[in-house]
Amino acid sequence: MLLFVGVCVLVGLALVVYGCVLGYQSYVLSRDGVTTQGRVVEVDSDAKTYYPVVEFWSAGEKQHRFTSSDGLRSVGDYKVGATVSVLYDPGNPANARLADAKQTWHRPLVFGLIWFMFLLAIGIVQFFATKSDDR
Repeated sequence: MLLFVGVCVLVGLALVVYGCVLGYQSYVLSRDGVTTQGRVVEVDSDAKTYYPVVEFWSAGEKQHRFTSSDGLRSVGDYKVGATVSVLYDPGNPANARLADAKQTWHRPLVFGLIWFMFLLAIGIVQFFATKSDDR
């Protein structure tokens, strides 16, 4: 049981560090980034997930293209030809992303939720371990 708790703690810590890094990157981009309009030029997909490919012009009048790293369950508002808001770092426009709160904060929140689930699992195991020791 001690091994299970140790593995959960290590995996959970790795996930929380990764989530914090992603969260910090999202925070910095939302604080310092520039919002502009882009156009969906294609949609990549695997069997279940859609990834909009967006072109936009940066303030330096240079065209950039990126594929959204967060997949969508349906194309929805991101059909080819759709105009979308793009958030990018003026110093590194290649790190652009869709300027949608869900797209910006999705990954950090998911990793935070996974960390919470690891903590919950540890708590449940500890609870039942102490209950069985009381008998």
